[in-house]
Amino acid sequence: MLNLRLALSIVGLLLIGLSGLMAVPLFVDLYAGDGENATAFFSGALASVFAGGILHLANRGGSRKVGIRDAFFLTVFSWTAMCLVSSLPLYFSSLNLSLTDAVFETVSGLTTTGASILTDFESVPAGILIWRSLLQWLGGLGVIPMALIILPYLRIGGMQLFQDTSTRGSQKTIARPGMFGLVLVLIYGGLTVVCALLYALCGMSAFDAVNHAMTTLSTGGYSTHAASMGHFQSFPVYWTAILFMLLGALPFSLYIRFLVRGDTLLFRDSQVHFFLGLVAAAAVFVTFFHWLADIPEAGHDTLFASLTHSLFTVVSIITTTGYATADYTLWGTLVLTIVFFLTYLGGCAGSTAGGLKAIRLQVALQSVHVQFMKLLYPSGVFIPHFRGMPIDHRVILSVLSFLFIYVFVNAAVSLLLALCGLDFMTAISGAASAIANVGPGIGGVIGPAGSYASLPDTAKWILCAAMLLGRLELMAVTVLFSVHFWKR
Repeated sequence: MLNLRLALSIVGLLLIGLSGLMAVPLFVDLYAGDGENATAFFSGALASVFAGGILHLANRGGSRKVGIRDAFFLTVFSWTAMCLVSSLPLYFSSLNLSLTDAVFETVSGLTTTGASILTDFESVPAGILIWRSLLQWLGGLGVIPMALIILPYLRIGGMQLFQDTSTRGSQKTIARPGMFGLVLVLIYGGLTVVCALLYALCGMSAFDAVNHAMTTLSTGGYSTHAASMGHFQSFPVYWTAILFMLLGALPFSLYIRFLVRGDTLLFRDSQVHFFLGLVAAAAVFVTFFHWLADIPEAGHDTLFASLTHSLFTVVSIITTTGYATADYTLWGTLVLTIVFFLTYLGGCAGSTAGGLKAIRLQVALQSVHVQFMKLLYPSGVFIPHFRGMPIDHRVILSVLSFLFIYVFVNAAVSLLLALCGLDFMTAISGAASAIANVGPGIGGVIGPAGSYASLPDTAKWILCAAMLLGRLELMAVTVLFSVHFWKR
């Protein structure tokens, strides 16, 4: 049976920890001399402590054994609860957001999607801005152990293959879970600090540098300006962002192995090579057509500028960060088509990025290659491989099932958004962007120069569900709707 008491107790502890994090924007708000939203964060922290305390105290003392069903339920319930509680400071704030908008902004933050309903960023208080960035930083940190431990344990979408070939090496290096988590936090936090320092050296203010460092490494994409990274008009800033978006999209288990025991698998890993190859190929195509196009924006008149903006856009979309230096919807339909398909791909397994993940694309391509070879040589024996090891047929079935569900959910969300009155391009790109946790869509409404503010409330709730579905790898959520899950 489902160990509900254990799940509720753990979620209670998470909410108590979340309340402590609200102290950061509270003090930032007071330090900025505004203090207008300090009460909002204090009220949110009290509500979080109260709800978390009740859940923990009322459910402690039960069995501590975690089964498959417990892991499914805990994963979904913890993310949902944290999204709802984290929205309270925004709802209580001076922005006068509706409950729908507050929840949408928070879900987008914690899932590192980056879609926003805010438009006039210059008037948004400093405490609110730092809270949004903290949510993305926390969401990026939280998704790493989920990808390294929970999803392989649940055998979702072929992630057990990633565990067999990568994660176990990290866990053998650091046997104790507490130490494993500490090393992960040190790596994630250290990269964030380095990113912030480089941003500051490139000319950002300290406040902008800290905010953008948190949302860059988490591949979240929240910015403190309406023009996103284009606000800074600085090539050093763009290249710094490109570097750390890529670092955030690589497997963190390989960072751990490299740091702890000097294992150089990070530089030899086939998934990393495949992912970087996709980035390079897409960047070459986009640069070529961007250079040929008559771009109306200033600063795009040299090959270096064209390369920078094109590479930045490709990296931002494929890593599911969602930053923008310019409105890429003006670069021609071919570039727009490439960007749209990049929305689905995502980074590596075990990273902060969303999307399909490079490892699944590799397994799918290997499977297709084997099928072609069997057509040519019916008597031949062909076995798909990953990192020099044969791929179990159950992994292939798991990956193909995931891809089918991914396409089905995208189609379903697109239809639901269309029923809400959204046009075709907004509906289909909004669904893709939400499920892949990218942020900006395509078109004048939710494109890189637009906002989600004008969407109807029903569409925003649908997108909230889609963002959580994408962040939790779809099947971890959909399995809860199965009758068999709730049976003895």
